[in-house]
Amino acid sequence: MRLLFDHGTLVLAEAPDLRLDFVPGLVWDPRVALFRAPAFRYAEVRAALGARGLRCVDEVSAPRAPEPAPWQDVPLRPYQRAALLAWELAEQRGLVVMPTGSGKTRVALGAMASSGCRTGSPVTVEIISILPRCGAMPASDCRSSSISGST
Repeated sequence: MRLLFDHGTLVLAEAPDLRLDFVPGLVWDPRVALFRAPAFRYAEVRAALGARGLRCVDEVSAPRAPEPAPWQDVPLRPYQRAALLAWELAEQRGLVVMPTGSGKTRVALGAMASSGCRTGSPVTVEIISILPRCGAMPASDCRSSSISGST
């Protein structure tokens, strides 16, 4: 018996001629002549089959994705390099405040590259009044934010 993923559902292929009504969500699909269950029932289907001692080859799990490649260095203008250096000297904490269109996102990409950030993303906001709402920093302490913190 094989358990497959197909178009958002689980498919039980090569199932034995048994009553499988004990498997949560499993129904007969006459279009393909196989049993089918919603994908969100994956753990329940596996558990129900295992509890009855029915062996099943699980072909649902996708192979693990490769590790993400390291960040590439981002070319920065002199004032962007200065902002990044100031952030690094402040123990990778603080705010980058620059005019619209001046390259704040490029500074953030440079910060991720220089810090070796593998996952997560910087917290970027337009105005200080929304920082407390997104959890980036308390309103009373601007020094507590971290550009490398995950959102």
